[in-house]
Amino acid sequence: QTDREFTIQDFKLRVRNILIATSVCARGLDIKHIAIVVNFVCPNHLEDYVHRVGRTGRAGNKGHAVTFITPDECAAAADLIKALENSANAYIPDELRELDELYQERLRDGDIEKRRSNVGYLGKGHKFNKEEEEKVRVERMQLSKGFGYGLDDDDNEEHEEELAKMQQKRLEDQLKQEQYEMIKTLETDPAAKKVAMEAAHKAGKEA
Repeated sequence: QTDREFTIQDFKLRVRNILIATSVCARGLDIKHIAIVVNFVCPNHLEDYVHRVGRTGRAGNKGHAVTFITPDECAAAADLIKALENSANAYIPDELRELDELYQERLRDGDIEKRRSNVGYLGKGHKFNKEEEEKVRVERMQLSKGFGYGLDDDDNEEHEEELAKMQQKRLEDQLKQEQYEMIKTLETDPAAKKVAMEAAHKAGKEA
């Protein structure tokens, strides 16, 4: 967490001029001097692409975005074409259109399944219980704080309280686990049980 905060701060202050990050960093990070965004791995949906390239060209400044895309990622070509078509005077490379045609060809041949477009991070996936949802929420707040965006004073106070609760619960769970393991050891290891009994007897006398 601390390393992340210092890294973002160094990048803002131009101590570092290159930042390597995941898509999490694409949401809400506002650094006006970013001149170029390079997508080494092609975004897998339009929303992600828009958020990524939106980190450059902010506050009226000019910006550039470069996206690498391979034949294996041809399913994403249509979203890139759509994004470029929605941009003023954007150049759409012939190679990108060819990748989209390759995707359509593979669909017709039954080599791949149809890709759902513009779905963002939606999906059925794993169902979280309340405790897991709370953990995810706190972790997201930590990420937001670490990347340097979007928390006012009230949010910070709530964040600290939630984090303290999570840490307290983690300590309690760890203590319970240690106690459980100790009991199991005493039940299965006569030598350990003998040592523990002698220590307890000695402590009782000293008390």
